Amino acid sequence: MKMIYSKNVDLKCRNSEHDINIKMVCLNEFCSDFRLFCMKCVQNKYHHAHLESWIDMPQLYEQLENQGKDCEIFLEDISKLLESSIQQFQKLKDGIQLKYLINKERLERMDLQQLNTIVIEMIKFQEYKQQASQIITKCLNSMQNELIKLNVKLNIDELNYCKQNQNNKKQPEQNGNKGNKLNQNEMLQASIRMLNQSQVLNPGNLAAFSMKAQTLKQLGQFNEAITWANKALEIDANHINTLYCKAKCLYMVDKYEEAVECIDKVLKIDPNHINALRCKGESLSQLNQYQNAMILFNKALQIDALDVNTLYSKAQCLYLLTEYNEAILQTDKVLTIDPNHMNSFCCKVKSLCMLDMYQEAIQWADKALSKDPNHLIILTCKAQSLFILDRYQDAIIHANLVLDADPNNLSTLDCKAQCLLQLSNYEEAIVVSDQILTINPNHLNSLRYKTKCLYELNQFNNAISLADKVIQIQPNDENSIITKANSLKQLGNFKEAIIWYDKALTINSQNLIILQAKISCLFKLDRFQETIKLADQALAQDPNNLEILLFKAESLRFLGLYKDAIQWADKILKIDPKHEKSISCKTNSLRLLSQYQDAQVSLEKVDQKQLNKLCQKINNLLQEGQYEGAITLIEKALSQECNNVQILECKLQCLFKQKQYEKAIVLSNKLLEIESNNIRCMQYLADSLRLLGKYEESVNEANKILSINENYLNALQCKALCLNLLGQQKEALALANQALSIDPNHVDTISCKANILQHMGKYSEALNLLEKILDMHPQNLDALKCKSHCLYMLSKFKDAITSTNEVLDAEPKNVNSLQILVQSLFKLGLYNDAIISADKYLEICPNHIDILLCKAHSLRLLGKFNDALVFVDKVLSIDSNNINAMQCKAQTLYMLDQNTDSIIWAEKVLAIDPNHIHTLHCKADNLRLLGNYKDAIIWADKVLAIDSKFVNALYCKADSLRSLSQYTEALILADKALTIDSRHVNTLGTKGDILRIFKNYDLALKMFDQALSINPNSYFSISQKGVCLQEQKKYQEAIICFDKALKIQPNGGWANCRKKQCEDALRKQRQTFNQF
Repeated sequence: MKMIYSKNVDLKCRNSEHDINIKMVCLNEFCSDFRLFCMKCVQNKYHHAHLESWIDMPQLYEQLENQGKDCEIFLEDISKLLESSIQQFQKLKDGIQLKYLINKERLERMDLQQLNTIVIEMIKFQEYKQQASQIITKCLNSMQNELIKLNVKLNIDELNYCKQNQNNKKQPEQNGNKGNKLNQNEMLQASIRMLNQSQVLNPGNLAAFSMKAQTLKQLGQFNEAITWANKALEIDANHINTLYCKAKCLYMVDKYEEAVECIDKVLKIDPNHINALRCKGESLSQLNQYQNAMILFNKALQIDALDVNTLYSKAQCLYLLTEYNEAILQTDKVLTIDPNHMNSFCCKVKSLCMLDMYQEAIQWADKALSKDPNHLIILTCKAQSLFILDRYQDAIIHANLVLDADPNNLSTLDCKAQCLLQLSNYEEAIVVSDQILTINPNHLNSLRYKTKCLYELNQFNNAISLADKVIQIQPNDENSIITKANSLKQLGNFKEAIIWYDKALTINSQNLIILQAKISCLFKLDRFQETIKLADQALAQDPNNLEILLFKAESLRFLGLYKDAIQWADKILKIDPKHEKSISCKTNSLRLLSQYQDAQVSLEKVDQKQLNKLCQKINNLLQEGQYEGAITLIEKALSQECNNVQILECKLQCLFKQKQYEKAIVLSNKLLEIESNNIRCMQYLADSLRLLGKYEESVNEANKILSINENYLNALQCKALCLNLLGQQKEALALANQALSIDPNHVDTISCKANILQHMGKYSEALNLLEKILDMHPQNLDALKCKSHCLYMLSKFKDAITSTNEVLDAEPKNVNSLQILVQSLFKLGLYNDAIISADKYLEICPNHIDILLCKAHSLRLLGKFNDALVFVDKVLSIDSNNINAMQCKAQTLYMLDQNTDSIIWAEKVLAIDPNHIHTLHCKADNLRLLGNYKDAIIWADKVLAIDSKFVNALYCKADSLRSLSQYTEALILADKALTIDSRHVNTLGTKGDILRIFKNYDLALKMFDQALSINPNSYFSISQKGVCLQEQKKYQEAIICFDKALKIQPNGGWANCRKKQCEDALRKQRQTFNQF
């Protein structure tokens, strides 16, 4: 190889003041200065001590060229030496083979004496083998070690690094500046490699051991660093850098006491070792010895008052000592030196929070976050500060930033839950609380939040269960006791509620809210004497509490103490002259005293204008959909005029809109007692019955309406919907058409007709009607839901998904739409998406069999067989005879090569449905894979008796016949399968193997190639192609096939054996050729 050096390379002098090119080179062996220099360097007497060792640049190029030639000769010489050794080794192998590999043919040609000699040598073989193995191993190990040492002397890593730099300089035009520098981690790893080479050269190299320990520490591999530090300390127990390195690593792996012991050794050698003083202080701080730690930090700061790390460590220690102002002073010192020191920012923000200086904490948090927007601790502190300042929405935003990075951060989840609770977002607060409880099931705050939310959502029984859990952990938890008592009160369990209010009062006997709640329960139980007694106790705290005054007045009235009742009612009316319930109490008391004129005067004090205003407010709230607020005003209005039909109708509307259908039915019946032909009330009754699934009763009520007004649209629609659900679609359709003849554009009636058509299986007609609705009202959810179902039934899965997603945007937990979405995604083969949607469904209905099975099938088709089995087993735990689950389990076990277990589950399916064709095939193929070919044929025939063109069964039978050496019959079946599916890979492979057995190699190879063009990873086809080529003595091509087969199945012993056969045959061929 000719080496060419440029004679025109212009290199500027290293000295920046010398603006001329390099001219001279120093070759003195003992010189340690930079060897390339210019003429100005010569004038400055650079390298003047050894003028005889100078050469100019052209001479350098000439010497480098000569060196290249010499190197080539050297490489050729060592290659010849190695080749000579290889020849000797081959000669040894050939000799061993000639002496000890005795085949049958050689034996047959030997006489008695020769055979005797073979027996003697056979006895000596083991001894020779052991001796030869030891010698060869020893020689090779020795040679390998020496080569390693020579490689180390070459500094290969450094050379490679230089080459990499040289290559990188050529790449900027193509790749920008990528790869010009190793990152820090790569440089440290490179250092480790160099240090490993140093250890090879000198196993007792202290510097190498110490440097390796420090490098490992920088890489964060602390335990390994300690190991190497110990090796260094075995050589020099007082090596100060290694001692400190070990101490720091012990600190990083939480071994603080050992770290302190190690640091003490450092400080004996160097009492002013600032890093050691700081590390010891940090270790003592971790051991809660804060005062001792402070002594060490102060000592370190006497040595270097501006050491940032020590200042921060002192600040952190002061924070742990609750000396927050002092901690802030220390962090300020750090931040004047290093304005970007995030740990100090963090310590300062936390200290400000502990001092209740939340505005200042937020300001400093913002400064820190402008430098590092993702600092989790500072984001957490800011979120908590915002919460305390009642800025709940902002607090949630910052909490979410933390949770994006750390979803299981308990303190942040706790903060978010509290914010949601304060914002009355009870459902979301429950979700967050549940997230905390999955991490820590006994997290008290989360249990409290969830209890409160359940109470506010009127889920009183659930609230009681959760309150009990809190009380079990903390028996005197006042909030949970009160919530439980309130829940019992809301459920009408007044006696039990009183017991729990009493428990709350043992904790805080002066709690007016608890006293008032207990008074209410006593009053509800007609325990009027006790009500009065407790009311007096409460009124001693708050004499003007109107509600408690009223309870006392009413209790006196019910006890027949009418004059006293009037006195207490008057006390209320002094405070609030328009207090309706007090006026009512006084009026009733006066009547019972037969003071009718006074009673009438009292009743006239009720302001009729106020009642009208209430009605107006109620109607406004109803229009805005604020039903809770409307109910409150309705109750207030009814306390003045309990049988006001207009107000009762408003209440009925609220109950219906809030889906309180049972209560709506009760109120409807009450209204109908007042006005028997109130058609609006009758309609609410019919609709409430329908929505409770009482379809026949609903039809009866609808008929009553239609007897009054035969064209009343809502009644026609209601009856049509009920008849549809009762399976009377023709009658339902007639009613829907009657309604549409009255109002062709009535949206609800069009939707009703579409639903009926859907139930009748007329999906296209239903879609036409639904499109008409959606043209007018694109967001009509009922129409979108019906449309999704129709599209799914018409196999328009993509359109079904689009429509379903529109529903789910408005109602994320709509189970029917989620089910359609899951099944549509599955039908389209979007198995990962199907699984995601299935999980959403299962969060709502964890035991829905169809969705569990859909998820199981999706996992199976994605090759996640073990995961699929988990969900199949869940289905079977719900319904042990679910045939689809059993069949799925049989197929999944088949894919896991658990053929015996697969057969067991297939038989369970067939016990229920003997003609389940896929299960029959599953069993047949399992039997084939277990080598039970005759049984496999029997079961494959059962499949073919049901469906003679079932390709997989034809293949199963053909392959079983092939394995039984019934090749002609097998070939007939294979051809039959391929006439049905010409691309059936397994059948192509089987036919190819049969043709190989018939020695029809060309056609066999054609079959194998066709199979591999469809599936390049077909192990059977690639390996049998190799056998086909082997039998044709095309060993090199066969080896290529076996190599491919081994890539597919690396542990394929058969393919490996075949490959060795081909290699041996190929070797023999070459030897024979060489002899000629």
